[in-house]
Amino acid sequence: MAHVPTAAEAVQRGGSATSIWRVSSQRGTLSGGHQPVLEAHERGDHGLVGSPVGESGEGAARPAAREPSAREAIEECAELQHELEQTRDAIGALEKQGAQLEERRRARLASEDALRARLAAAQGVRKTLQGALAEQRAALRRTASRAEEESFWERFQASATPAPRAPHPMTRAMGHAAAAAAAGGGQREKVAVTGATGFVGVRLVEMLQAAGYDVVALTRDPLRARSRLPDGVDAVASADWARAMRGCCAVINLAGEPVLVAKRWSEPIKREIKASRVRATRRVAEAIQALGDEAPPVLVSASAIGYYGTSNAESGFDEAAPSGGDYLAEVCREWEAEAQQAGAQRTVVVRVGVVLDSGGGALAKMMPVFQLGAGGPLGSGSQWFSWIHRDDLCALLVESVRNGAYSGVINATAPRPVRMGEFCAALGRATGRPSWLPVPSFAIEALLGEGATVVLEGQRVLPAAAESKGFKFRYTDIDGALEAIVRRGI
Repeated sequence: MAHVPTAAEAVQRGGSATSIWRVSSQRGTLSGGHQPVLEAHERGDHGLVGSPVGESGEGAARPAAREPSAREAIEECAELQHELEQTRDAIGALEKQGAQLEERRRARLASEDALRARLAAAQGVRKTLQGALAEQRAALRRTASRAEEESFWERFQASATPAPRAPHPMTRAMGHAAAAAAAGGGQREKVAVTGATGFVGVRLVEMLQAAGYDVVALTRDPLRARSRLPDGVDAVASADWARAMRGCCAVINLAGEPVLVAKRWSEPIKREIKASRVRATRRVAEAIQALGDEAPPVLVSASAIGYYGTSNAESGFDEAAPSGGDYLAEVCREWEAEAQQAGAQRTVVVRVGVVLDSGGGALAKMMPVFQLGAGGPLGSGSQWFSWIHRDDLCALLVESVRNGAYSGVINATAPRPVRMGEFCAALGRATGRPSWLPVPSFAIEALLGEGATVVLEGQRVLPAAAESKGFKFRYTDIDGALEAIVRRGI
């Protein structure tokens, strides 16, 4: 019987899978031991040849690495070629997109250049128009201010010209001889003024002269006073105050250091605030007392609405309201008490609110901030702001001299107090600037200490006495007052 080779021998001889199958068939059904050999041959893995299937150990051969066929290599190259073409297409699309973006960028730059050129041209036209408008506004303001000023002075002179006076019935012969002469012969009466070089005093002197009075300034520095005051005003040093008051029909006392200073209220500053008022008023009172029968019959002495203390109430304070309990109320009480010590025939205490006008006062401190567009209320903005225009205050002081019905306490405030927020909004409207940046309370308190109460707390004060006596305020609402001030020029 011929030898039938095993499948492993057929593989070793280089037989094909078919011959191996045939050999296996001749030897019987393909067993599990031969099947892996056949499968390995079909995969091209001839490393199993020569080793019995299932053998292991040191004599077993390792499987050989499979080499890719030519067909597989071709297919792999085709796939790589396809991927390369796709990459080239993507790069082309990106390049095209980049070119489009570059074209858009250039178009945008060209558009921006055109817009810049148009904007520059528009700004040039705007500046030209603004210049022309500013010139027209300035001319209109000058015209309006002159007309308004002339009208005011005409009305003031018509209403405030002193009436002829009969000699006073009391026996102050020498002191009232001048008044009798004025009543009979038309001689101008004379008023002595302390604080004449201050913000209110300078304007008061002008209005007294316009009302027909001669003015003598009671001052510590006559040379400086003469340089600041109108012609015709006599300036007298403090040592000669009593002599200068002789023959005067009235004394108006405005002396005192500013309450609102740009630094913390230390004890020395507080003492000076009080002493400057009390000391000056005491000197005036002593001079009046020293003159005896020759003393001026009328004393008009300034005080402040700080007398009432602070309150946020709507009801407000008239002249009958009691004094407050804070530092400024204490200053005002002592200030007014010194005025009463003078013993004048008629004493008028004028409690003054926040004075508004160009050239000084509260607006001089606030206007620079508003002109920069950074204005806003101080603190919460809900505190009361009792104000008065400087012209109304000076007219009230003149009326207190000439009108014998004025006696006791007079509140010098406009009839319509406003909240701080309302005041700042009106100032923004008048200046054409926003009022949007409030100054926080803690910042003011850090700067001024106890003095912050002057701006962070207020009171609603009403001029009941002045209105009951028929005084006519020229500026009753804050918008009209601020607009007039801005027209006149800060």
